[in-house]
Amino acid sequence: MPTVSQIPHLTTRPIPARELLPSYFRDKTLFQPRNGWEPLEKFRQRATRLLKQHPFRSDVERLLMRYAEALDQPNFDVALLQMWSILEKVTDTIGANYDETIRRAIWLARERKLAKEKLEFIRMRRNLYVHSARSSGEGEQAAYLIKSIVDQHLAGLIFNRVGVKSLSEYGKFLTLPTNLDVLKVRRDEIERAIRIRT
Repeated sequence: MPTVSQIPHLTTRPIPARELLPSYFRDKTLFQPRNGWEPLEKFRQRATRLLKQHPFRSDVERLLMRYAEALDQPNFDVALLQMWSILEKVTDTIGANYDETIRRAIWLARERKLAKEKLEFIRMRRNLYVHSARSSGEGEQAAYLIKSIVDQHLAGLIFNRVGVKSLSEYGKFLTLPTNLDVLKVRRDEIERAIRIRT
């Protein structure tokens, strides 16, 4: 083990305070949208109008507050944990196994295989941090990957494209098959069952 005198930077120069601080205490470059702020402001205004009439407005607003808190985290590993928690809430899989969370989370994705690989990577990073209290060094990448997935679901909830009345109903919707042929067969079965029951 080296002694203090064998570590050059401890004996030959004073260490600037900024080098002693963790990276998340340093200034960050502010986000500048590629197309300016106007499209984002229009989106915000539209989302605000829709939320005023939303069937489960308070739930969506709480999710958005949690999302903002996660994005404000200077530590990417903590942001990742908070985003994963939001994903579990949105998919209605709190306490469920990871496979079910991932299966529901990728339902909206156009490239489901790629989305699944991203979420498996994120899950491993999350578990590494939770179970060993160590950063993987890939926290920023994992946080941005999960953000992209959570973004799809939050937009889906704000605009309520699937016409659900609660978060749990949205989670149940995500359990539906993604194969169009299977969905058509299921629809036919349900229509037959309705005819029989009426």
